[in-house]
Amino acid sequence: MDGSACDLRRSFLFACASEELLSSAESQFVAGWRPARRVLFHQGSAAGTIFLLTSGHVRLTRVTAGGKIFLVGFIGAGEVFGEEAVFAPSQRCSTATVVDDASYSTCTSSALRGLMERWPLLALNMAKYLQEQRIAAMSTIEDVAYLPVPQRILNLLERLANEDGVVEDDGTRIDLHLTHADIAAMIGSTRETVSTELARLVKSRRVLVRDRSYVWPRCTQPPIRLEPLDIADLRVAPIVIRLASTSVV
Repeated sequence: MDGSACDLRRSFLFACASEELLSSAESQFVAGWRPARRVLFHQGSAAGTIFLLTSGHVRLTRVTAGGKIFLVGFIGAGEVFGEEAVFAPSQRCSTATVVDDASYSTCTSSALRGLMERWPLLALNMAKYLQEQRIAAMSTIEDVAYLPVPQRILNLLERLANEDGVVEDDGTRIDLHLTHADIAAMIGSTRETVSTELARLVKSRRVLVRDRSYVWPRCTQPPIRLEPLDIADLRVAPIVIRLASTSVV
C-alpha cells in the first residue's frame, strides 16, 4: 500500500476500510500543501470539495452578521472539514486558515458521493462523525449552562489533550497554540475572565504551561465545586459550536 492510501486510512472516514476501498478512493483525492496563515477557503465561497487533513492544524472561524469574528474550532491531522459540500450545493459556513504548515487531500463532492453510494461504509462513518459532533455540541451547551468558567476551561483542555495531545513525562501537551481569546470563544466566556481563571488554574497546577503550550497534568483532580452564579457571570460572549461545519451563535 502506498503513502496516499496510508494517509486516507488515518482519517475516521476510512476507518475499517478494505484495501479495495482505499485503492478506489485514493484516485479521487488530490494531495495539497499550504504554509501557515494561508486561507484554504472563505466563508460564503462555493463549497465543492471536502478536505482531509493529514498533517498540521487548521483554524475555522465565522463572521457574524454584526461583523464579529468567532472561533468555530481547530482541525487536526486525520480529521475532515468542509463536509457541508457533500450533502448539497452550498456555500462555506466558515473560513479555514492554516495554523501551521499543513498537508491535506481534497475530493470533489460529486466524487465522494459516488464513493459513498458504492461503499456504504463511508456513509456510515460520516454518519458516526456527525453523531459525535452532535454529542460534542450538547456537551458544550451543558457546560455553558451549568458549569463555572474554570471547569469549562478544564473540560476543554482535557478534550483537546485527548484529541491532539503529545504524551510527556508530567502530562499531555496540547500540540496547539491557544490564545486566551481562542479559549474564551470555545467555552462561551470573555477573554478577561479566561485570563483571570487560567492564571488561578496554573498557580494551583491544575494546568501546566510549557513553551507557550498548555499541558494537561497526569494527576487528575475532582471537578471544581459549583458556586452560586453572580449576574456578571451571565454576561458572556455568544457561544459558537461546530456541528457538521455549521455554526450556531
